[in-house]
Amino acid sequence: MKIYTDKHVDTSFLNGKIVGILGYGNQGSAQAKCLRDSGINVIVGVRQDGPSYKIAEDDRMTVVSMREAVEKSDIICMLVPDMAQKEVYDKHVKDYLKEGQTLYFSHGFNITFGLISPPKNVDVVMIAPKVTGSRLREAYLREESVPALISVHQDYTGNALKTVLALASAMRLTKRGVIECTFNQETYANLFAEQAVDLGGAMKIILAGFDTMVKHGIPPEVAYLECVGVSKLIIDLLDKEGLKKTIYSVSDTACYGSLTRGERIVDDHVKKNMESVFKEISNGSFAEEWLEEYNKGKRHFEALKKSAASHPLDKVGERMRSLFKEE
Repeated sequence: MKIYTDKHVDTSFLNGKIVGILGYGNQGSAQAKCLRDSGINVIVGVRQDGPSYKIAEDDRMTVVSMREAVEKSDIICMLVPDMAQKEVYDKHVKDYLKEGQTLYFSHGFNITFGLISPPKNVDVVMIAPKVTGSRLREAYLREESVPALISVHQDYTGNALKTVLALASAMRLTKRGVIECTFNQETYANLFAEQAVDLGGAMKIILAGFDTMVKHGIPPEVAYLECVGVSKLIIDLLDKEGLKKTIYSVSDTACYGSLTRGERIVDDHVKKNMESVFKEISNGSFAEEWLEEYNKGKRHFEALKKSAASHPLDKVGERMRSLFKEE
């Protein structure tokens, strides 16, 4: 594993270059502002009839059409949502790319699964901040750094690494260090964590734990505090102090119970299912399934979201957040 910091960056490398941001949502707006405020010449390419056009103008960005952004820029940042990237690339990017330009992504999905196949005469790079766009921007304004991955997928010019490091530096990401990986590694890790660890894993465990407590007579508010509130405390402790300190920081009762009972919850059957989920990601079957669902109008997906959002824990959470809301 390679970690790059400020000492590896040629901060003058982007001098005279134009960075075109396609899309002005959560990541697009945050990255555009950070780059601009670091002295980079940024233009934003969005649809004139889209809601982002006025927002970007209000943020004092130079706003142009997507095609114009591609034609004028040295670096083209594909920061529209993943599922819109292929359409944007096919309509506004593919036919207007020039030799030596850089195509930039913040998630590897479309490259990994072959939805976008850039020509051989451009560089293809990635910076994947491991935080939301708002957190990235907040950290930049505080002159702090957040975790991020970088990757060079295609190095036609021989300067792709210089480009990606200079961009990362302009967003203050190299202050602590950026971690190098491949596009596939970023894609697989991101999707697997979403499906099996955090959203698909921890959230399902929390909901099942809440249901079990309530079934056995525990007041919903108490169940919520134990399942959601304490889970956050443990995750924060693990993130801040590490595994060993977390184990030795909790009470002996909590530690013994978790070590002896946790193996019964996350048993070999669960681990086998995790292997199956990872395989579906790496062999492309998940991407194929999701693309089919998306292209059919997402009816099944919307029904799943509606069902998940109607869980009783949500109403209890509203009451608890209101009760403990900071003045």
